[in-house]
Amino acid sequence: MKTLVFTIMMVAFAICANAWLTSTTFIDPYKTFKLGDGEHSSFKATVVNKGKGSIGIYTTLLGKQPERVGTLESGEKKTYTIGSNTMVSFENNNPYKATLHIELSGARNLSMTYQ
Repeated sequence: MKTLVFTIMMVAFAICANAWLTSTTFIDPYKTFKLGDGEHSSFKATVVNKGKGSIGIYTTLLGKQPERVGTLESGEKKTYTIGSNTMVSFENNNPYKATLHIELSGARNLSMTYQ
C-alpha cells in the first residue's frame, strides 16, 4: 500500500513539475493574445486549438519585428519553445471567438495581454 501511495505521489509531482500553468484561453474575433512581455527566461507552450478556425502564431524578440512561426489549425496540437526575451502571439483572424488550451512550463510571471 505504501508503494502505491508513493507511486501516485511521484506521478502527481511529475505532472505538476512539467506544466506550471494550464489554461483555456478565449480570443475574441480579430484579436490577438500575447504571452510574455519580452523580458523573461525561456519557456515552453503546448497549445491545442479547440476552436473553429486557424490561429496565426508569431514570435517577437525584444526590440525586433514579429516573425511568423506558423499556423495552428482547428483541432491541432503543437509545442512551441520560446526563447528568452521573446513574446509569442496567437492571432485570431476569424469572425468567431477562438478557444486555445495552453500548458506552460519554464519561465514564470509571464505577462498575458489581449490586443
